[in-house]
This record gives sequence, structure tokens and C-alpha cells, in this order.
Amino acid sequence: MSRVRLLASRLRPIVSILGPHRRLFAIAAIAGMANQLLLLVAAALGAWIVGRAVTGDPVADLTAPLAWFAVTSIAAQVLNVLDGWCSHVMSWRALHDLRIALHRKFDDLGPAYLLERRSGDVARVALADVSEIEIYTSHVLPPMLAAAVVPLGATIGAAVLHPLLAIALAPFLIGTATVPFWLGRRAEEQGERARSSAGGLASVVIDGLQGMRELAAFRAEAGMTERIRRAQAEMIDATLLHARRVAVERVFTIVLLSSGMLATLVTGAWLVSSGRLDSGLFPAAVVLAGAAFMPVLALTTVGGELQRIAACADRIWTILDAQPSVRFDQSDTVPGEIGPRVEFDRVTFRYRHDLDPALVDASFAIEPGQTVALVGHSGAGKSTAAHLLQRLWDPQSGTISIGGHDVRRYPEHQLRSLVATVPQDVYLFNTTVIDNLRIGRPDASLDEVRAAAEQARALEFIDALPDGFDTVLGERGATLSGGQRQRLAIARALLHDAPVLVFDEAVSNLDTESEAEIRHAMSAAAKGRTTFVIAHRSSTIRAADHVVVLERGRVVEQGAYEPLVASGGALTRLLHAERHPQPTESSAQP
Repeated sequence: MSRVRLLASRLRPIVSILGPHRRLFAIAAIAGMANQLLLLVAAALGAWIVGRAVTGDPVADLTAPLAWFAVTSIAAQVLNVLDGWCSHVMSWRALHDLRIALHRKFDDLGPAYLLERRSGDVARVALADVSEIEIYTSHVLPPMLAAAVVPLGATIGAAVLHPLLAIALAPFLIGTATVPFWLGRRAEEQGERARSSAGGLASVVIDGLQGMRELAAFRAEAGMTERIRRAQAEMIDATLLHARRVAVERVFTIVLLSSGMLATLVTGAWLVSSGRLDSGLFPAAVVLAGAAFMPVLALTTVGGELQRIAACADRIWTILDAQPSVRFDQSDTVPGEIGPRVEFDRVTFRYRHDLDPALVDASFAIEPGQTVALVGHSGAGKSTAAHLLQRLWDPQSGTISIGGHDVRRYPEHQLRSLVATVPQDVYLFNTTVIDNLRIGRPDASLDEVRAAAEQARALEFIDALPDGFDTVLGERGATLSGGQRQRLAIARALLHDAPVLVFDEAVSNLDTESEAEIRHAMSAAAKGRTTFVIAHRSSTIRAADHVVVLERGRVVEQGAYEPLVASGGALTRLLHAERHPQPTESSAQP
């Protein structure tokens, strides 16, 4: 019984999403119960009519029962249609609400949550797990009410005919209804393994699709095929185990149903032969027994999946109940004109408690209109500083301020309006050019979009596309070059018109010609703005007003480019290492 209560508590959150649609649920539930009861009445009435006809009752005496049989049968079918329509509309609307809630939650949780999880697992929760809930809301929850009413009504009807019929029927009904709970723990374990293996396969397939160019370039298709084969084999094994358990449940269910029908037949035949039951009522007794099992059988067919559906609900509500790593102040917008002065004051941050700090006691300031270059080896903390400025995470100690206000004071919409980013790995959505550019300002006019594109040196290649600004870019903008994607990202940031601009290694992967184009676009974008440039190349660093050199999360020196180079310190060593990379052990051998 405790396992039943535990399962009910795990499924209860699903019922909560039906709250706004309770009217449809009530109509579906009432129609479903009425439909099942009318079918029970029609079946029993039909069996009684057959029994009376067999015993020689004239047809004229059966006219009224036949009319009632027709009325109940038609009414039952009308109610069945109403039940199906209401329950499915209710489910589709509830799942729409659930998907929107999940999307908003992902936005609330931010990248910190998503980076620590496999993309295949997260996608499966948002798509497949939500779809599984429809089985419960449409095909389990409403029939559960009928499954409770109809067997009870049939058992009462059998008891009216003779108490021994109900006594013979009841144990098998109870056994059939509880079959899914006998193997509940195994069902949960196998369902979780099947789901986990499916998520693993999805992750591998996504990996292969997104890395197709690299696989082709290094002729690594065989290795990826082997990874997919292993993931597929694991999913098949898990699915077969699950299928075997379902088969065992069905065998138990069929045995119990057959035994219940046999017990009713034997008891009814004995009652008729001993004169304790009218022979004309015997067909009605058999039909009542069959009708009692039908909704229970239908429910166990789908109800055997209750553990799997509960696991889906657990995963969905784990996300919905998760706490974001960053909580934005819900107070009013910080008033007054905000100057774009940015300051890091003794900032320390680590991504997880078991990792080394990404920034340690880092302090530097950027005056309005300045361009600062954050430089250092990979892992020095450059991108981390940009992430903290945008409040993707919060530091464990120290403060980051814009315009003299701690970034934690700003509500989210205001902070996002103050900072725009051009990342190294530009993500372009599978929609038109203009929709990609308007992502931060959906109301921007075409003239404003064209002006931003021209300033970013993107207008010429956009106009050359097949449909210009209405050209659909495809997934991740794969048909564009790296330089073109970067220029679109700069145009997007310009259209956003934020006073603080972050370039996160925007030219690190480009050829010389593309780099020159992007640098011109960056210079145009930086005018009148406070600009972060995360860079490795000396040509980009030289153009900055101020240089901050990071080593293992610490600011080791900062200042103007020329004096720093002349001092022969950390920046000089970094630039020397860039120009004269140390040979690896293998390349140094003759």
C-alpha cells in the first residue's frame, strides 16, 4: 500500500497542471463514467433480453427493453466521443502550458544549469518526457475513474443477481487491478535504464550530426559509428528488459481475467442447476463479469506504464523545482542615467567547489568609452570575467559594478539592456537574417537593421543572399563563413544598442582577411561604448586603450599596451609565446 501512495504522490504534480483546465477535466470525467455505466447497463440489458428470448418470452414483451437497449447504447457512444474530445483538448492545452513553463525555467536557470548536463538528456525531458505525460492525462487519469466505478457497479449488479456471484468475482478483479504494482520497483528501475540509454543515444547522435565536418576531415566516421552502435545496443537491451516485464504483466493479467470469468461461469452454472438462479439471468451474470474486467484490463494495459510516467514527471519537476545559480533583484529599475563605467573589485569565483578558482581577487576598471583587452593563456579567466559581468554566474566574493551600481542591484531586463555580447562561437537560429538580427529588438525597423548591418560590414553580403534579409540561414547559419557569422553577431549587438559591449575572442578563428573586416566592424561598434575585448592576437590587443593580463585567474599586470610591452613583463612573455610557440616533444625530434 505504501508503494501505491508513493506512486500517487509522484503523479500528483501532473494533476496540478490540469488546474486551469479543470472544467474540461470534469466534463471528461463525468462523461467517461456515465459512458461506462451506460455500456454496463446496455450489456446487461442485452444479455437479459437474450436470456428471456431463449426461454420463450414473446417478442411483444421485449419491445420496451429493446428500446431501452437502443437508447443506452447510443447515449453511451455520444458520451464516449465527448469524453475523448474533452480529455485530449485538456491534455494538449496542459502540455502547452508545461512546455512554456519549462522554457521559462531554462531561461531562469541560465547556462550554469545546462552546461553541467548532457544536451540529449535535457532535450529528452523537454520533448519526450512532456509528451509521455499526455498518456497519463488522456488515457489513464479519466479512465481511472471509470475503472473504479464500473467494476464496483458490475459487482453490485452481480450481487443483486446472487451474492455468490459477487464473491466469486471480487478477488480476481482486485488481483487484476493490482498487477502493475507487484512489479513496481522493477518497472521503475527498468524504465529509468531505458530512458537513460535513450538519452545517451540521443547525445551521441547529436554529437555526430554537429561534428560531421570534423568527422569527415579526420576520417573518424568509423569511431562515431561504433559509439552509436554501442549506445544503440545498450538502448535495445534496456528496452527488451522493459518489454519482457510488460509481457509478464500481461500474462498475469490474462490468467486472472480468465480465472475470474471461469469462476463466474462455474458459480453461475451451479446456481442455475441448483435452482438458486433463474436461467434467463445467467447470460446477464456472465456479461456483468466481463464488463467488470474490461475497464480494469484497459487501465492495466496503459497503467503498466505508470512507473515510467512517474519517472518522467520526476525529471520534469526536478527541473521546475531547481534553483537558479543567479537570482535577479525583482525591485524597480535602478533610476537615473547610468554611465558605462565598469569595475571589478577583488572578485573571486570558482565554477564548482571542487575546482580551482577561475578568478582570484581580480580588480580593474574600465572608464566610459574605453576599450580594454583581457589577455592571458587559455583558462586564465578572461571569458569568466565576461560571464560574471553579464551575471551568468555570481562571484563568491567581491563586486562587479556598472555605472557605480553592483550588477546584482539591476533587474534582469535592465542589466541585459546594458551589456551586449559578440561570442566566439556565434549561434544563429534557423530563421531569417532579419529575425536573427532583431533577436534583442523585435520592434527594430528595417532601416535600423540595415544601418546596424552596414556598420558591422555585413550589409554587402546580406544583400547578395538569395532573399536578402529574408533569407533563411539554416541550422546554426552553417551556409555562412565564420567571418560572415561574426559580422552578423556584431550587427545584432549594435542593434541591441547597449552601452557596454563584450567581444569574446571574436577574431581568434578567422583568417587574416576576415580578421581585418571584423576588426574594422569592431572599431565602428566600439565608438561611444565601453568595450571588453577578449583576445589572443597582438593586433587586437594593440588597438585597446587598456590591457589587463590574467594568469590563473589573477591580474598580474595592467596598463597601456606600449608601456607594458616595454616593461618586458607578463604581456611581453605572452606575446613572445604567441609568436614563438614551443615545439612539442614529437615535433622537436629529428
